[in-house]
Amino acid sequence: MNHLYEVATGRLISSTALDITDAAAGNAVKASDKTGIWNTQTLDFDPYPVDMRDSSDTFWGRFSENEQEVLSEAAVAGNAKAAALMKAMSYPVVDRSDPRIINRVNAMQAAGKLDGAGRAEVILNG
Repeated sequence: MNHLYEVATGRLISSTALDITDAAAGNAVKASDKTGIWNTQTLDFDPYPVDMRDSSDTFWGRFSENEQEVLSEAAVAGNAKAAALMKAMSYPVVDRSDPRIINRVNAMQAAGKLDGAGRAEVILNG
């Protein structure tokens, strides 16, 4: 693909599979097979953002049955991080990129409430 952009601002004007050889004054052409979001600073495409949202059921399903039981018991016993994580399950959508969710899952890993090393990473990014 050929991408026609404005040199002064980096604004993307057009993309085409056709050969563009004579850009008007003030414009330039960049050949690239990338797709995504045009970046006016790098004059290239950045990848589309990854959607880190799950339904609460899907997010809860990222935990093993043992972890689900341990987290439920910890919440009932008064563990604030576990209780907050359990409360998040009541929302229709859980955003795994939300710093609060990341903090709570990592706290459960640090407290030994998850099945093993690296589980927080798998749960959050798996």
